[in-house]
Amino acid sequence: AEALTLNGMGTAARRRRHLDDARSCHERALALYDRLGAGPEVAYSACCLGFVAQDAGDLSEAGRQHTRALGLAQSLADPGATALALEGLGAAIAADDPRRAARLLGGAQALRSGARAAIPPTHRDDIERAHRIAGTQLGDGRFDAELAAGANQSVDALVPGLASPN
Repeated sequence: AEALTLNGMGTAARRRRHLDDARSCHERALALYDRLGAGPEVAYSACCLGFVAQDAGDLSEAGRQHTRALGLAQSLADPGATALALEGLGAAIAADDPRRAARLLGGAQALRSGARAAIPPTHRDDIERAHRIAGTQLGDGRFDAELAAGANQSVDALVPGLASPN
């Protein structure tokens, strides 16, 4: 219950743009979940840290956290957590690499659809923003084509060289 509360506090702090507080809460939640061996929650907390890093302008750290979450989610065969990590990676690169971002987002959509896994309400705005950014840069037709291409690729093809966490 404490880790869940910490993630909630982190989300609230992020919404208020108190990014240091958000990071601290999510890091503490991740550490608690890790000690409990709660893999899906560790992956979710890592994604939260990735979105906080993105808000802080640290796209390298955002990518690192989302990649960490993705490796863990893949090792757990958790399609919802895998989708969120792909969406986080897409959000982190949407402005710089909209084509790859669209493919990542398309892969996430396919996973969510197949597993009937909804986007967590806490991250819906992040994911919609990534869609808008990539879509604006690519134009609707090309964006839709890249989404479809990503939906037809495996996670390993979308993120080559992904290794499961230790």
